Amino acid sequence: MDLIYQAVSNLDVLWLISAALVILILDVFILGTTALLLVSGTLFVLSVIKYFIDNPVIVTWSIPTVLVALFLMQRFFINISVSQKLPNQERRQGTYKAVVRLAQDPGSSADYFYGYKDEKQAVANDSLNESRRFKAQLEDGRTYMLPADEKLFDGQHVKVSISTDDTARIVKYYE
Repeated sequence: MDLIYQAVSNLDVLWLISAALVILILDVFILGTTALLLVSGTLFVLSVIKYFIDNPVIVTWSIPTVLVALFLMQRFFINISVSQKLPNQERRQGTYKAVVRLAQDPGSSADYFYGYKDEKQAVANDSLNESRRFKAQLEDGRTYMLPADEKLFDGQHVKVSISTDDTARIVKYYE
């Protein structure tokens, strides 16, 4: 253990900072990930500890402590650095252009599977238009279920109004 203490005490602060910068640049700019960000941050904190504390035992045992602390706090640090909200955290409100898409009927695949012997059951029946559900797909890919309406068809362009409780209603139909 004394060998490890001696190796850590022989580390130079400038070399630790240089290694941390190289790992940070490699990780962010070349690899494009945040996988090595934890190691880089640990080296930065270790260089600060080593600058102020000369005891090799304390410096050595601070390495796993800092590593675990940064691991537990990494979600907090990443959330601070990213200002964009996740799609489930962002609430839309207002009027948007959308394309009407046929919502997938959960029973249609079961009807097809269980009706594989009888070809008439496997073919979708267009006369049951009232049982179809439609959704509005916005330009950014979000989808909202639409209330039942006989004027809707797949591929139609509409303008929808989205309220604060994430419900959509059709404001204008385009042909």
